[in-house]
Amino acid sequence: MARKTRLGKFANTNAPKNVLREVSTSSLTVVAQQGKNRPLERKLKFGEFSNVPLITNHIPEIRRAAARRKNPNSLKNLKSGMRDLASYTAYHSGLYGTEVAKASEVDISFTYSAVDFFEGQKGRVARLRNFNLILERLGVDKRLIPPVPWDNDPTAPRDILSDEVVRKALQLAKKDVRVIIRRLKECETLDATGHDPRRASGGKKGDWAKLECRYWIMENVFRFEARLFDQLRFELGLNSELRGLERKPGAEFVDLDGTIKRQEGWLGHLRWKFPFAVDIIPFFIIILLRASVNAAALAIVNVREPWAVPCPVRLGANRSEDFVYILCQKVRGRSKPTKRPKTIRFMSEATHWDHPYQLMKFFQNWTKPLRKEIYRQIAELTALDSITPAEEEELARLVEIKDDLFIYKTEQQISSIAEDINKGTLGRAMPAILKRYGLPSSVRFLRDVGLAHTQGTSGGNLLVLRIIANQSNISTAAAYARRKQLIAKSEEMSKASFDSSIKLIRTKNFSKDSLRRELTEQGFNDAQVDNLMNTANETRYGNRCANPTDPPKGFDYGTAPGEGCRHQDCIDGCPHARWFRQSLPTLIEQLWQMEQEHAQARLESRVLGTLETRIARVKSRISYWPQEDIDEATMRLNGGVAA
Repeated sequence: MARKTRLGKFANTNAPKNVLREVSTSSLTVVAQQGKNRPLERKLKFGEFSNVPLITNHIPEIRRAAARRKNPNSLKNLKSGMRDLASYTAYHSGLYGTEVAKASEVDISFTYSAVDFFEGQKGRVARLRNFNLILERLGVDKRLIPPVPWDNDPTAPRDILSDEVVRKALQLAKKDVRVIIRRLKECETLDATGHDPRRASGGKKGDWAKLECRYWIMENVFRFEARLFDQLRFELGLNSELRGLERKPGAEFVDLDGTIKRQEGWLGHLRWKFPFAVDIIPFFIIILLRASVNAAALAIVNVREPWAVPCPVRLGANRSEDFVYILCQKVRGRSKPTKRPKTIRFMSEATHWDHPYQLMKFFQNWTKPLRKEIYRQIAELTALDSITPAEEEELARLVEIKDDLFIYKTEQQISSIAEDINKGTLGRAMPAILKRYGLPSSVRFLRDVGLAHTQGTSGGNLLVLRIIANQSNISTAAAYARRKQLIAKSEEMSKASFDSSIKLIRTKNFSKDSLRRELTEQGFNDAQVDNLMNTANETRYGNRCANPTDPPKGFDYGTAPGEGCRHQDCIDGCPHARWFRQSLPTLIEQLWQMEQEHAQARLESRVLGTLETRIARVKSRISYWPQEDIDEATMRLNGGVAA
């Protein structure tokens, strides 16, 4: 009977419980859950606190406190609090000339002096609160612990990267992705034309210099298996084939400095089928820039579970686009560490090659050979009669990453971005590529770039929808100050565009010459003024368009060059739009139609769609007309009956 793996059926592993793993007397490891069936480990070392008696005398209490920490961030807060405690005990000792070594020695002077210590420090509210919690965990009497005397610091909105910076980063990332696409197409060509270059098999002089022949060797001799070099050389007897690949270029890749190269040797030829870290990071960054989801949630997308579902929401009046929801798991913010993470989702266009859905589909297909290699290695280790601790650890690691979407090859093994985030080490490739793209050096700061870029490139029509749809709990959206900032900015953009129409609305008698002069002063050229004067160029919102066949960036989605603007989302702030006094009846009719659609809409469409936002926007714009004009237009539209 075949020997079973010590891990049981690796396809059905159970979610780990929150446990405390003893490493040594000077450290411990807390294990919690990251996504479904993924253990997340963080170490807490005590070495730096060896000269702090108040900590070293209470290691058991600190271990219990660490075990109660529900996620890596809370463990990080514990460590920060311990550092504050160490700094404060040194401060207190220097101030009073006495050293507090045990919780029983803590008095009211010690605890209340901490208020003065944190008074002028950054993040004083959170730090004093954390400090008090640690004292409580050490066994200090609660009656001695002072309340936090300050109000919470206001949340400062993060600086949002400019559209120009994001566009440049996307262009560079897409350029790198195109190298991978070209590499895979080249791979198909080589597969169809190569032959065995070895003399014993009829190979001729110069065959080893041909890419297609070396590809044949990788496919038919090495079988694109990611074995160790020494194993290939000595155990499998492939030394001559390895020498045939020496100093010969393999597949194309983009180096960290942005230059396109072909890596030489056996590893360079493995790139034909296997992605390396520098190959997958451009994909990951594009998705982050367009998705506005955190990297940890994206990294643990699992290929064995559906990660995309249809999006039923209508994104504008009179149309429905092909969009999907990408499903991720939110690890942070759980009340219990063993509780299954909430599912969060973000939207993606379903057809564009450079948007998350298509990129993730491409990546899943691209990594099939590497995933097959992971399963081969798992089967090989499972079949061993006896297994060493190192082999058992490798088996457990492979089982953990086997279904991660974002897997990649390294020189020695196979890894994944989820594993890197789990360990807290993303390597040098990620920050180097982010820097080359002109982005912040940490993926943490890309969380809100997608929202800002959506506003800059798509106008306000998708912004609110994307903000709310990204949350596992819809009410969460209102809690983020920077998201409020983006919504406000979107409304400002729409309002600023409409402000140019106010004079045109409120002036009763405009001669043609004075109207042309007013529009020219607003920056329109002669052709655009002609379009605005033409009543045939009225849109569904009652305004006229300065350039119906050339909508500006952000309002041109789905419009082919030379065709009329497809969506006419003028109310969202299109700079080509101008409303006139006679635009009112059409605008009121559009409002009634939108209100009827909203009343008949499905619940999800009401909550997540942009229709409600637009209704409020249209009502606001109608209010700029004189009230007698509004009443007159409403009566006329009602067939002469007052509303």
